[in-house]
Amino acid sequence: MAQAFGVNHSIGVGTEVTYATAVATSTVPFNSITVGQTIEPEAPATITGTREPVTPFLGRKNVSGDLVVPAEAVTAGTWLTLAGISGGVAAILPSFTLNRDYTDIAVAQNFLGCKVGTFSISASTQGELVFNIGVVGAKEVSIASGGAPSPITVTPWLMSEGRVSIAGSANCGIKELSIEVNNNLDEDGYTICYAAAEEDRGNRSSLPEGIASVTGTMTLIFENITEYAKAASFTTSSVLMEFVGASTLSIDLPNVKYGKSVIEVSTPAGVLVSIPFTAFAAGVDSAINAGIA
Repeated sequence: MAQAFGVNHSIGVGTEVTYATAVATSTVPFNSITVGQTIEPEAPATITGTREPVTPFLGRKNVSGDLVVPAEAVTAGTWLTLAGISGGVAAILPSFTLNRDYTDIAVAQNFLGCKVGTFSISASTQGELVFNIGVVGAKEVSIASGGAPSPITVTPWLMSEGRVSIAGSANCGIKELSIEVNNNLDEDGYTICYAAAEEDRGNRSSLPEGIASVTGTMTLIFENITEYAKAASFTTSSVLMEFVGASTLSIDLPNVKYGKSVIEVSTPAGVLVSIPFTAFAAGVDSAINAGIA
C-alpha cells in the first residue's frame, strides 16, 4: 500500500464571498501545516445497571491548526490580507477556503469558513523568514483530489535583507524582533441547527472577530538606555520592520508603548535587554500597516 509523501502534499487558499461557502483555491507554498478537523467522543452519564460504559456520542467539531509559510513575494499579499493587516487593520476579517490535497493517494479535504486567528513574524540574524499563522474554521467537506501539484516558484525575502527603524531612525542594535497579531476570534459560534448529512452537523455557524491586538518583543544589545527609558516614562514610540529584496515587505507600527522588563545578566559576555511592546491606533494611524512595495 502506497504511503502519502509530504513532498506531494499541496494546499490552496481562496477568499470566500459568503462565509463557509466553498470557492476555488490557488496553490500556495508552505513549510508545515496542522490545520484539520477534530471530533471528541463524549461519554454519556447514563446508568444502566452495570459498570460497562454505554455507547459514546460525537461532540462538536473543531477545525483549527497552525500553518507555517515562507515570507515570499508571490503569496505574501494574500496572507497579509487574510490576516486583516494589509493597509491597516481590516474592518471585516475575510474568511477563506483551505484545501489540503494528498495527491499521491488521491485524498483531498476542503476546510470552509477559515479565518486567521493569529499571525506572527520574527526577524533575527539567521534562519528562514516565515509567517506563522493560526487558523480556525467552520467545517470540513470532502472533495475530489486535484492530482499531482505543479512546482511552485517562490521569491523569498531573506533575514539578511531586514532593517528596523525605531521612532523613525534606523536601529542596528536589535538582535531579534517579533510581531504578533491576534484577531481574537470568538470560537464558540456553535448553534442548534439540524442537518441531514453527518458532515454538516456540529460545525461552527459563525466565527466573529473581536478587537485586534498587536504586540511584540524586541531584543537589543544593551549599549544605551534610550529604548529602555521609554518604558519607564511610557513614551510613545514606533516600530518599522522591512525586508528589502526585489520588492519590499514592510510592517509598520506607527504607535507603540513599551513594557518594562528586568535586565538580566546571566553570562560574562554581552548584556541584552528584551522590551515588550503593544501597538495601538491613534488619529489616522492604524495599529499596524503591512504591505509590499
